[in-house]
Amino acid sequence: MGTWEYCIRDRCSESELNQLGIDGWELVSAVFNAYNRHTLLYFKRPTPSDAARA
Repeated sequence: MGTWEYCIRDRCSESELNQLGIDGWELVSAVFNAYNRHTLLYFKRPTPSDAARA
């Protein structure tokens, strides 16, 4: 079974989102925080050692 690395962002422009996709990140969840009115974006991608085996 593979292992993952994770990234959490609270703001991203369209170009930043495109770059994350190019870099292999996959959006897995978006959670709106009503307290500070930000949406947290959660990304994952295979660890580099797992990506090399694929």
